Amino acid sequence: MVREWLGNTFHARGGHVVANRVLWAQKPLTIFLWQGCSVLHVELDGSFRSTPGAEYVLPSGSSVDQAVVETVRVLQAGGKNSAAVYARIAGEVSLWLVFLKGERWQCISAAVSTPGEMTEPKDFDGISGCVWQGYCRANRACDGKAMAEYFHDTCRLTFVDGTGSVVIIDSAQFCNMVQTRYTTPMHKDYAHLQHDPRIASRDSLLSIDFGSLSAPVAMVVLTVAHPPCLWTDLLTVAKIQGKWWIVHKSSCKDPFLEEEKK
Repeated sequence: MVREWLGNTFHARGGHVVANRVLWAQKPLTIFLWQGCSVLHVELDGSFRSTPGAEYVLPSGSSVDQAVVETVRVLQAGGKNSAAVYARIAGEVSLWLVFLKGERWQCISAAVSTPGEMTEPKDFDGISGCVWQGYCRANRACDGKAMAEYFHDTCRLTFVDGTGSVVIIDSAQFCNMVQTRYTTPMHKDYAHLQHDPRIASRDSLLSIDFGSLSAPVAMVVLTVAHPPCLWTDLLTVAKIQGKWWIVHKSSCKDPFLEEEKK
């Protein structure tokens, strides 16, 4: 389990899981972030930088002694090989991490920010607009152009395939997959179900979580269906230049309407 991995990487103190000093030191986090990991650092003014995990360093002045992991959520879907982890460094840095389990648990993405104004209802509205009215609607319509309005250029789709390997798909590839979904080998035998109301009925926005610090990054969990799959998605979202964007997506899947293949 990812909790066991964290237990080997972090040490407990005061009822929390606290990062080892060597892990959070002001140097590349190569011990923690997998070589294929992508880190998005979001500033309060809406600017951002995307960095390979092997090169990322924490903001200057971060207190390693106060780094804690607050929540670990393993998706109870598919192979149970996707997890969202929320960590903070005192009240100074907020981190949303996504782990995938291939041969072992690996951190595939991180969104990092410093806290700003308190989270308000409008932030939930903004994220809902992005992931529900935007992402889910574009997904349902198989509209790759519309998807690109919510799926940031730096965003990647990542998942564990049937062989246990981690797959990484960039934003342009993903939007093209959305556009051509029912012509692909996985879905072409289910094209007759594309507009079946049973499919849309399985789309569901399950949660929006900002963590304990009010920062312009959050984690969304939702489900979306396209036969023969029902996907559960971890969507990392960030407020960039005044707009909420999906900046990372990891998925796991369960079978759905497989028996109606033509």
